[in-house]
Amino acid sequence: MDRKLQDMLKSGFDAPEPVEKRAFIRTLPVQKVSNFKLLCTQARYIRKSAWLLGAVLFIASAVTASAVSESSMWILSALMPLLSLTVISESGRSESCGMAELELSARFNLKTIVLAKLIILGAADFIMLCAASVFAGAGLSASLIYIFCPYILSAAAGLFICRKIRSSSEMYLSAAASFLTAGLEIIFRKDIFSFYLRCGEGESFLIFSLMTAALVYEGVKRIKETEELKWSLE
Repeated sequence: MDRKLQDMLKSGFDAPEPVEKRAFIRTLPVQKVSNFKLLCTQARYIRKSAWLLGAVLFIASAVTASAVSESSMWILSALMPLLSLTVISESGRSESCGMAELELSARFNLKTIVLAKLIILGAADFIMLCAASVFAGAGLSASLIYIFCPYILSAAAGLFICRKIRSSSEMYLSAAASFLTAGLEIIFRKDIFSFYLRCGEGESFLIFSLMTAALVYEGVKRIKETEELKWSLE
Protein backbone atom coordinates (compact mmCIF):
# COMPACT_ATOMS: atom_id res chain seq x y z
CA MET A 1 0.00 0.00 0.00
CA ASP A 2 1.17 3.51 -0.78
CA ARG A 3 2.86 5.21 2.18
CA LYS A 4 0.85 8.39 1.73
CA LEU A 5 -2.40 6.42 1.77
CA GLN A 6 -1.25 4.64 4.94
CA ASP A 7 -0.65 7.97 6.67
CA MET A 8 -4.07 9.23 5.60
CA LEU A 9 -5.81 6.12 6.92
CA LYS A 10 -3.86 6.36 10.16
CA SER A 11 -4.77 9.99 10.71
CA GLY A 12 -8.41 9.32 9.83
CA PHE A 13 -8.82 6.50 12.32
CA ASP A 14 -6.91 7.83 15.30
CA ALA A 15 -8.44 6.84 18.62
CA PRO A 16 -10.20 9.80 20.25
CA GLU A 17 -8.87 11.19 23.50
CA PRO A 18 -10.46 9.49 26.53
CA VAL A 19 -13.16 11.53 28.22
CA GLU A 20 -13.24 11.55 32.03
CA LYS A 21 -10.92 8.56 32.15
CA ARG A 22 -9.60 9.28 35.64
CA ALA A 23 -13.09 9.85 37.01
CA PHE A 24 -14.21 6.49 35.61
CA ILE A 25 -11.21 4.67 37.07
CA ARG A 26 -11.92 6.14 40.49
CA THR A 27 -15.41 4.63 40.42
CA LEU A 28 -14.00 1.10 40.08
CA PRO A 29 -14.10 -0.87 43.35
CA VAL A 30 -10.67 -1.48 44.83
CA GLN A 31 -10.32 -4.32 47.29
CA LYS A 32 -7.38 -3.73 49.60
CA VAL A 33 -5.31 -6.76 50.56
CA SER A 34 -3.39 -6.95 53.81
CA ASN A 35 0.22 -8.07 53.87
CA PHE A 36 -0.75 -11.23 55.75
CA LYS A 37 -3.37 -12.14 53.16
CA LEU A 38 -0.86 -11.47 50.39
CA LEU A 39 1.61 -13.89 51.97
CA CYS A 40 -1.11 -16.52 52.42
CA THR A 41 -2.14 -16.11 48.79
CA GLN A 42 1.40 -16.47 47.46
CA ALA A 43 2.09 -19.45 49.72
CA ARG A 44 -0.54 -21.39 47.78
CA TYR A 45 1.31 -20.73 44.50
CA ILE A 46 4.64 -22.10 45.70
CA ARG A 47 5.17 -25.44 44.02
CA LYS A 48 4.50 -28.58 46.02
CA SER A 49 7.91 -29.87 44.95
CA ALA A 50 9.54 -26.95 46.81
CA TRP A 51 7.64 -27.77 50.01
CA LEU A 52 8.39 -31.48 49.54
CA LEU A 53 12.11 -30.79 49.10
CA GLY A 54 12.11 -28.65 52.23
CA ALA A 55 10.27 -31.35 54.20
CA VAL A 56 12.66 -34.10 53.06
CA LEU A 57 15.71 -32.00 53.94
CA PHE A 58 14.16 -31.09 57.30
CA ILE A 59 13.60 -34.75 58.18
CA ALA A 60 17.11 -35.65 56.97
CA SER A 61 18.59 -32.79 58.99
CA ALA A 62 16.64 -33.74 62.12
CA VAL A 63 17.72 -37.38 61.90
CA THR A 64 21.31 -36.42 61.15
CA ALA A 65 21.46 -33.76 63.85
CA SER A 66 20.31 -36.17 66.55
CA ALA A 67 23.01 -38.69 65.58
CA VAL A 68 26.11 -36.59 64.83
CA SER A 69 28.79 -35.62 67.28
CA GLU A 70 30.75 -32.38 67.39
CA SER A 71 33.48 -33.75 65.10
CA SER A 72 30.99 -35.03 62.52
CA MET A 73 28.88 -31.88 62.24
CA TRP A 74 30.13 -31.57 58.66
CA ILE A 75 27.51 -34.15 57.64
CA LEU A 76 24.76 -31.80 58.76
CA SER A 77 26.64 -28.85 57.31
CA ALA A 78 26.66 -30.47 53.85
CA LEU A 79 22.85 -30.67 53.85
CA MET A 80 22.23 -27.00 54.58
CA PRO A 81 23.18 -25.54 51.15
CA LEU A 82 20.62 -27.80 49.47
CA LEU A 83 17.87 -26.19 51.53
CA SER A 84 18.52 -22.86 49.79
CA LEU A 85 17.37 -24.39 46.48
CA THR A 86 13.75 -23.84 47.51
CA VAL A 87 14.26 -20.08 47.87
CA ILE A 88 16.30 -19.72 44.67
CA SER A 89 13.99 -21.81 42.48
CA GLU A 90 10.83 -19.93 43.51
CA SER A 91 12.39 -16.45 43.35
CA GLY A 92 13.24 -16.91 39.66
CA ARG A 93 10.33 -19.11 38.68
CA SER A 94 8.41 -16.41 36.76
CA GLU A 95 11.36 -15.52 34.54
CA SER A 96 12.51 -19.10 33.94
CA CYS A 97 8.97 -20.12 32.92
CA GLY A 98 8.47 -17.07 30.69
CA MET A 99 5.67 -15.66 32.85
CA ALA A 100 7.39 -12.46 34.00
CA GLU A 101 5.55 -10.14 31.59
CA LEU A 102 2.16 -11.56 32.57
CA GLU A 103 2.83 -11.19 36.29
CA LEU A 104 4.15 -7.67 35.75
CA SER A 105 0.71 -6.58 34.54
CA ALA A 106 -1.30 -8.52 37.11
CA ARG A 107 -2.79 -7.23 40.34
CA PHE A 108 0.36 -8.04 42.32
CA ASN A 109 3.38 -6.98 40.32
CA LEU A 110 6.40 -9.24 39.95
CA LYS A 111 8.43 -7.32 42.51
CA THR A 112 5.78 -7.92 45.18
CA ILE A 113 5.50 -11.60 44.29
CA VAL A 114 9.26 -12.17 44.49
CA LEU A 115 9.43 -10.37 47.84
CA ALA A 116 6.52 -12.40 49.24
CA LYS A 117 8.07 -15.70 48.19
CA LEU A 118 11.45 -14.75 49.63
CA ILE A 119 9.79 -13.90 52.95
CA ILE A 120 7.71 -17.10 53.06
CA LEU A 121 10.46 -19.54 52.12
CA GLY A 122 13.13 -17.62 54.02
CA ALA A 123 11.04 -17.79 57.20
CA ALA A 124 10.35 -21.51 56.67
CA ASP A 125 14.05 -22.24 56.13
CA PHE A 126 15.02 -20.19 59.19
CA ILE A 127 12.67 -22.27 61.34
CA MET A 128 14.21 -25.45 59.92
CA LEU A 129 17.73 -24.20 60.61
CA CYS A 130 16.80 -23.35 64.21
CA ALA A 131 15.19 -26.77 64.63
CA ALA A 132 18.33 -28.47 63.28
CA SER A 133 20.39 -26.54 65.83
CA VAL A 134 18.11 -27.69 68.64
CA PHE A 135 18.17 -31.34 67.51
CA ALA A 136 21.96 -31.25 67.24
CA GLY A 137 22.30 -29.72 70.69
CA ALA A 138 25.04 -27.52 69.29
CA GLY A 139 26.21 -24.31 70.88
CA LEU A 140 25.99 -20.89 69.26
CA SER A 141 29.40 -21.09 67.58
CA ALA A 142 28.81 -24.56 66.10
CA SER A 143 25.32 -23.63 64.89
CA LEU A 144 26.55 -20.50 63.12
CA ILE A 145 29.57 -22.18 61.49
CA TYR A 146 28.02 -25.51 60.53
CA ILE A 147 24.31 -24.79 60.04
CA PHE A 148 23.58 -21.14 59.25
CA CYS A 149 26.68 -20.03 57.33
CA PRO A 150 26.60 -22.78 54.62
CA TYR A 151 22.92 -22.04 53.96
CA ILE A 152 23.45 -18.27 53.83
CA LEU A 153 26.49 -18.62 51.55
CA SER A 154 24.69 -20.81 49.00
CA ALA A 155 21.52 -18.65 49.12
CA ALA A 156 23.52 -15.45 48.49
CA ALA A 157 25.42 -17.11 45.64
CA GLY A 158 22.15 -18.33 44.09
CA LEU A 159 20.52 -14.89 44.26
CA PHE A 160 23.65 -13.36 42.72
CA ILE A 161 23.53 -15.84 39.83
CA CYS A 162 19.80 -15.23 39.26
CA ARG A 163 20.42 -11.49 39.27
CA LYS A 164 23.26 -11.62 36.77
CA ILE A 165 22.03 -14.39 34.48
CA ARG A 166 18.42 -13.86 33.42
CA SER A 167 17.76 -17.02 31.44
CA SER A 168 16.46 -20.56 31.87
CA SER A 169 19.96 -21.70 32.86
CA GLU A 170 20.00 -19.61 36.07
CA MET A 171 18.29 -22.38 38.06
CA TYR A 172 20.84 -24.98 36.98
CA LEU A 173 23.74 -22.69 37.83
CA SER A 174 22.19 -21.85 41.22
CA ALA A 175 21.75 -25.55 41.94
CA ALA A 176 25.37 -26.12 40.91
CA ALA A 177 26.45 -23.40 43.36
CA SER A 178 24.52 -25.11 46.18
CA PHE A 179 26.02 -28.52 45.42
CA LEU A 180 29.47 -26.93 45.13
CA THR A 181 29.07 -25.37 48.57
CA ALA A 182 27.98 -28.74 49.97
CA GLY A 183 30.96 -30.40 48.31
CA LEU A 184 33.39 -27.86 49.75
CA GLU A 185 31.93 -28.48 53.21
CA ILE A 186 32.82 -32.16 52.81
CA ILE A 187 36.25 -31.64 51.23
CA PHE A 188 37.44 -29.06 53.76
CA ARG A 189 35.66 -30.54 56.78
CA LYS A 190 38.91 -30.96 58.73
CA ASP A 191 39.98 -27.37 58.10
CA ILE A 192 36.53 -26.08 59.07
CA PHE A 193 36.61 -28.15 62.25
CA SER A 194 40.05 -26.78 63.13
CA PHE A 195 38.80 -23.24 62.51
CA TYR A 196 35.76 -23.92 64.67
CA LEU A 197 37.98 -25.09 67.53
CA ARG A 198 40.15 -21.97 67.27
CA CYS A 199 37.50 -19.29 66.95
CA GLY A 200 35.15 -18.13 69.66
CA GLU A 201 31.51 -17.12 69.57
CA GLY A 202 32.45 -13.52 68.75
CA GLU A 203 34.34 -14.49 65.60
CA SER A 204 31.61 -16.92 64.56
CA PHE A 205 28.98 -14.22 64.99
CA LEU A 206 31.09 -11.77 62.97
CA ILE A 207 31.34 -14.21 60.05
CA PHE A 208 27.61 -14.92 60.33
CA SER A 209 26.83 -11.18 60.30
CA LEU A 210 28.98 -10.53 57.22
CA MET A 211 27.37 -13.40 55.31
CA THR A 212 23.90 -12.28 56.38
CA ALA A 213 24.66 -8.75 55.15
CA ALA A 214 25.74 -10.19 51.79
CA LEU A 215 22.51 -12.22 51.58
CA VAL A 216 20.34 -9.21 52.42
CA TYR A 217 22.23 -7.13 49.85
CA GLU A 218 21.66 -9.71 47.11
CA GLY A 219 18.01 -10.05 48.08
CA VAL A 220 17.42 -6.29 47.94
CA LYS A 221 19.26 -6.01 44.61
CA ARG A 222 17.25 -8.92 43.25
CA ILE A 223 13.97 -7.23 44.15
CA LYS A 224 15.02 -3.76 42.96
CA GLU A 225 16.25 -5.03 39.60
CA THR A 226 12.99 -6.87 38.95
CA GLU A 227 11.29 -4.87 36.22
CA GLU A 228 7.94 -3.42 37.10
CA LEU A 229 5.09 -1.95 35.10
CA LYS A 230 3.14 1.04 36.42
CA TRP A 231 -0.25 -0.44 37.24
CA SER A 232 -2.31 1.58 39.62
CA LEU A 233 -5.99 2.36 39.98
CA GLU A 234 -5.38 5.51 41.97
